[in-house]
Amino acid sequence: AVFVVYRAPSLSFNKCKLMLDKLSVAINKLAPDTELIMMGDFNLPDVSWDLGVVKCPIDSKNQNFLIQQLFLDFFMKHDLRWIIRDNVKTRVRKVLTEIQSATLDNVLTSDVNIFQEYQTTPPLGKSDHVGIV
Repeated sequence: AVFVVYRAPSLSFNKCKLMLDKLSVAINKLAPDTELIMMGDFNLPDVSWDLGVVKCPIDSKNQNFLIQQLFLDFFMKHDLRWIIRDNVKTRVRKVLTEIQSATLDNVLTSDVNIFQEYQTTPPLGKSDHVGIV
């Protein structure tokens, strides 16, 4: 089963929870041995994909950090492993004179053996996100 996800950066905590609840319902309807791939622009800039944690102060009440933790908890609940790590920046853009980069897009799977390797490609059109193939 393949799921494609886009989380708008402005989406509230409650709307994110609702979206993840609906995804959980869909996942739970799958046969137990179904391989799952979930990919998209999750907009989780403070996640350390190497460590599997949100980089934030302990006990933070910041909604953005809480949303990112909500997504990590969802991924772990459904035994999804991320393929893209911190060293791969999926969005690179220039703001004034500064180059900003972050790992916002990812591919998650219930079976890491599905992906032997991947490559990034230059952005299409005016996008500031790289392609992942």
